[in-house]
Amino acid sequence: ERIVMEVGFDGQIPPSHQLYFRGSILYIDKLDHWEALPKYIKRNTKRQTFEQIDKSSIYRVTLYPTEKNWLYSLDIPLEAPHIDNQKIELDNDFILTTQKPLTEPLHYEVNSAIEYTISGDIDPAVKRFSLQVNTDKNPESWKIAKRLNKNINNPKLRIDALVQFFRDSNLTYTLQPKALDLNNSTDSFLFDTKLGYCVHFASSFVTMARMIGIPARIVTGYKADPSNGIKNYLSVKELDAHAWAELLLDGRWVRYETTAWVASIESESSDLLSQSHGGTLSEINLYLMYLKYQVETWILHYSHLRQLELLDKAKNNPAFVAKFIGSVLLLLLLSLAIIAYLRRPTCQDKLICIMKPLISKLHNSGHIRKESETMNHYLHRYISNNSHRDDIREIAQRYEALRYGNESLDKIFLELKRSVSNIKEV
Repeated sequence: ERIVMEVGFDGQIPPSHQLYFRGSILYIDKLDHWEALPKYIKRNTKRQTFEQIDKSSIYRVTLYPTEKNWLYSLDIPLEAPHIDNQKIELDNDFILTTQKPLTEPLHYEVNSAIEYTISGDIDPAVKRFSLQVNTDKNPESWKIAKRLNKNINNPKLRIDALVQFFRDSNLTYTLQPKALDLNNSTDSFLFDTKLGYCVHFASSFVTMARMIGIPARIVTGYKADPSNGIKNYLSVKELDAHAWAELLLDGRWVRYETTAWVASIESESSDLLSQSHGGTLSEINLYLMYLKYQVETWILHYSHLRQLELLDKAKNNPAFVAKFIGSVLLLLLLSLAIIAYLRRPTCQDKLICIMKPLISKLHNSGHIRKESETMNHYLHRYISNNSHRDDIREIAQRYEALRYGNESLDKIFLELKRSVSNIKEV
C-alpha cells in the first residue's frame, strides 16, 4: 500500500493500457536474475527519432526515495526533464536516469509520446544482446521453439503461436510461487510449478521469444491502476510494481503484457491485489491525497514573482499574516483529525477480525458466546455438540496454533482465513 509515486496530469489521466511507467530495461539472463547492459558496452550515441506523434501527455511526478538511479516515465519521454542541481539523462532506450541513487523525494515534469511512430535503426549491440539465449538450458522450451521455427516462417505468426502456447499452458498467477530450478527456470515455470507472478511470465516469454529468433527484453516499472486516480491525480503504489516484455518488430519495440495470459489467480494473491480498492474510506483517503498533492504542487511551482508579492503583502499587513497562519493551522489540525480517523484500527485483534464471520454464523444458529469465554473454549464447546464438524475443528486447531504458538506462522494464518471464508453454514 506504500505510495511510491504521485502523478498530476495536465489533462485527463490516460487509459489503463497507457499507464506503464518504465524504470529499467533488462537484457542479460543471470539464471537467478536479469541485468541491464553493462556500462562498458559501446552503443551508438544516436537515438531513434519520432516520425509522428499522434498523442502526448504532460505530467508532473513526485517520486519518493527508491535508492535507485532511474526515474519513472510513461512511453516515451521526449526529452530529459530539467531539474535544478540534478543531471538527468535520457538514454537510447528512452530511460531516464540520475547520477546518484534517489535518497530524497524528487519532483520532475515529463512530456511523453503515448501514441507515436518511430524511425531509425536499433543499436547493433542492443540487438545482439536481445537475441542471446542458451539453448542448452530449458530443453522442453527449446523443443517447442524448434517446432515453431520449423513450421512457421513468418516471425509475427511465430510470436502469435508462442502467445497461444502461453495461453494454453494453464499458468496460475501467485505472489507465493514455489522455488524454481534455476538452471532451467523457464522449463521449471512452464512445465513444472506453473505458478508465478509478473517476473516469471515476462522472463519465460522473453527467453522463448529469443529461441524463435525474435529480439526480446524485460522492462520493469509500475503498471498504475486508474482506480487509484481522481480528476487529474494518480497515486502509484508498491503493489503496482510490474514487469513486462518488449519484442523488436519492424524496427520498433512492442510491449507484451505477459500476465494477460494467466489462466487463474491464486486466491490469497487475488485478495491482496484487490485489497487497495475498498469503497468509501479509500475514496475519502484518495481525495485527501489529491488535496495534499495540489497544495504541495502549488507551493513547489509558485512563481518567484508571486512569492515576492506575497512576502511584500505580509510585511505591510500583520492581520493578513495572522489570518494566513490561523488558516494553515486549522487546515493542518483538520487534516490530522481526518487522517487519524481514517487510519484508526477497525479491529484491535487481527485473529478475532478473521474469526468474525464464523462468530456471526454461530451466533445466528443459536450458539452464543458467553461473556468472558475464550475463543478456544467457545469453539470446542460447539464441537462437543457437533462432533461431525471437522471443518470447525480444523479452524479451532489453527486458531490455537496462531494464538498460543511461539512463532509467526504465515501459512497457517492464510489457511485460517481461507477456512473461515469457506464456512457456508453452521
